[in-house]
Amino acid sequence: MESTPCVVLAGGLGSRIKSVLGEVPKCLAPVGDEAFLALLVKNLRKQGFERIVLSLGSGASQVEDYVEAHPELAISAMVREATPLGTGGAILFAMDRLGVDEVVVVNGDTLFEGDASAMIAPLSVPQPEHVRMLGVAVPDVGRFGALQIASDRLVGFSEKGQHGPGWINAGYYRIARPAFVSKVDGEAFSFETDVLTEAVQRHTVSVCQVSGYFTDIGVPQDYFAFCKRMGVDG
Repeated sequence: MESTPCVVLAGGLGSRIKSVLGEVPKCLAPVGDEAFLALLVKNLRKQGFERIVLSLGSGASQVEDYVEAHPELAISAMVREATPLGTGGAILFAMDRLGVDEVVVVNGDTLFEGDASAMIAPLSVPQPEHVRMLGVAVPDVGRFGALQIASDRLVGFSEKGQHGPGWINAGYYRIARPAFVSKVDGEAFSFETDVLTEAVQRHTVSVCQVSGYFTDIGVPQDYFAFCKRMGVDG
């Protein structure tokens, strides 16, 4: 049986880090001699994901050229949207192009070094479980907003700006097609706002609480901090 594809969302505009990267897509942010994308793909393979697909939008040509120049990444496919579809639209577009009803999704500007094996197993139909996500513990949830969890279910979100330790979204989802109720292929919409929020209200989102290093390079200070952690200058 072919493994469930792991779709890396690599089509964002990267407006918050544009002052540093210019026209370079976020996923190609340099980390020493490598692009962030290469480090992300290597990490995903260590975590057990075999079939890696890139969802492309803004800067797609640059990413395609990079992948072509680095065959060792062994990217299974690249799905390119013709017009911006938002995170939700991009996921549904990729699922339809790949012909699958279940997919793992990872943000192309985040990296989690920890146990992601919970994303390998299929979703549970009887529960029902339409979305499974990884929640990672951090010392300060301020920039991200905290997950509100009851048992293993996501029941809400705390607003960004509230500081202190807690659980945040690690940027890993396993998603089944029923999560996209009333959504159609080619429509632009947000996964977080238009899909995840509704799924929480239907009690169909489970959270696997894990620990490990987590970074989101979407803002300059965190990008530079990650480069420093890797022993290089950004």
